Amino acid sequence: MTPQFNLADEAWIPVIYSDGTSSTVGWRDLIAESERIVDIQTDPAHLYAPILRLATAIFLRTQGAPFGDPAPVVWQAWGVDRLESGVDVSALDNYLAEWRDRFWLVHDVHPFLQDPMISDECSDRASTNKLFFDVASGNNHIWWTKTLDSDAPVVPFPAAALALVGQWAYAAGGRCTTRDGVANSKQAPLRQFTQFMPRGATLFETLLMASTPAALDYEFATRDVPAWEVDTLKGAVPGQLGRLTISTRGILLFPEGGGISAVVNTWGKDAPSDTFWEADVFMAKRIVKEEIIPKRLSPASTTWREVEAILAHREESDARLAPTALDAARNPLGSTEAFFDASISVVTHFADKSKDLGWSRSEVLEVLAVFGGDNPAAAYAVTQFCEVAGELVYQVSILIAQSAKDGPKRPVITDGTLFALDLWHEAESLFYEVLRGSPWEEAVRRLSARCVERYDEATVCTTTPVHIAEVVKYRRFLLARMRRISHQYGLETEDTEVQS
Repeated sequence: MTPQFNLADEAWIPVIYSDGTSSTVGWRDLIAESERIVDIQTDPAHLYAPILRLATAIFLRTQGAPFGDPAPVVWQAWGVDRLESGVDVSALDNYLAEWRDRFWLVHDVHPFLQDPMISDECSDRASTNKLFFDVASGNNHIWWTKTLDSDAPVVPFPAAALALVGQWAYAAGGRCTTRDGVANSKQAPLRQFTQFMPRGATLFETLLMASTPAALDYEFATRDVPAWEVDTLKGAVPGQLGRLTISTRGILLFPEGGGISAVVNTWGKDAPSDTFWEADVFMAKRIVKEEIIPKRLSPASTTWREVEAILAHREESDARLAPTALDAARNPLGSTEAFFDASISVVTHFADKSKDLGWSRSEVLEVLAVFGGDNPAAAYAVTQFCEVAGELVYQVSILIAQSAKDGPKRPVITDGTLFALDLWHEAESLFYEVLRGSPWEEAVRRLSARCVERYDEATVCTTTPVHIAEVVKYRRFLLARMRRISHQYGLETEDTEVQS
């Protein structure tokens, strides 16, 4: 088979430059031009995380990172020096030239992130439907229309390359192909996980911050390599590079003309233990009954609240451990303004073992400037606001649930989910005002007033006497609970009293 479409050189990753223009690039230009690139923009959005992980591995491999040294100060010296000197394009080109044969999308022996043994071990091939998360073809989340396999198109190489990265990272829902007659449910490495990834003003800054090592990575420096440098793709290579490029589920693409016409998506023969992810620098962890497990967000989560709770080390139902990449003491740029000016990209793949339920990428801005630096007063203000806002919306949600349970024939507020979501949006805008220095007490008062206003807006069309009585009753409940919350946090209640 003739090798086709080298991912180092060919254009397939969508990016936006600092001048507002957009383009597609390969691995080489993604890193070589990273000082001019402001973002990687993918569809689906959650492909951002695996592309950044793989790019970080190439960046680390080529930019003189101090592997084998455990001292954060050494990594920060490297980060500051690299930030000032820019990308070492010569070292990047030398590396990609040396390993060029490992970056072919189609190759008999070393197809990128694929297992060529699948060709002999799996007799059944699927159509290109199986490559995409948002094509209704099987057990995925878009189920009311189906794309017939007979109608599945030949996918051009650039689109197939993006889809490959997605399958490598997340593995589409549904039963996979048997391998040597054996079925297995081992999943791709990032499936269901949430990643909290620092994002700088340029991709170059982002790659430097993403280069944060885990505490014990230095112990594996002599055998730590990215997956494409391993002759036989199997399991996890321990260490920083191995963790960024791990492959746990087998995939193989089959070409036709200038694209991909079929795929086998099956299980990998070596999956890492659960403890493998304890060291991942992008994942927040929870401590549950003395066990450390990665934190997964739900589709109903509000990312700004989750990020605040993690960075503030607030304990709610369980203890939280912040991602290492968000720790100024460990991050290679943690001593620079670039780190404190960074935002956080929160990328989640929502799924169970067999179904893709959705995905998201959201940005939380400015929060590292408060929680990443030495500004305890600002951090206290943000934490206080978030605690009170959470209590307010929680209490309102309880009232909605009670009205649905106790109300005569129908609840006072018929769409409680939309009601609470609207309040969270109100709270988010106030959250950013507090981040920028507005008094948290005033933000709480405004949110309290909005809770009452939103309640009145939601119940204004109530007409029957019995339902009007219910509306009045639950409004009084709302005001009473808000006054209790205000007293609990030492706030004046005059504004709330006026509303009553």
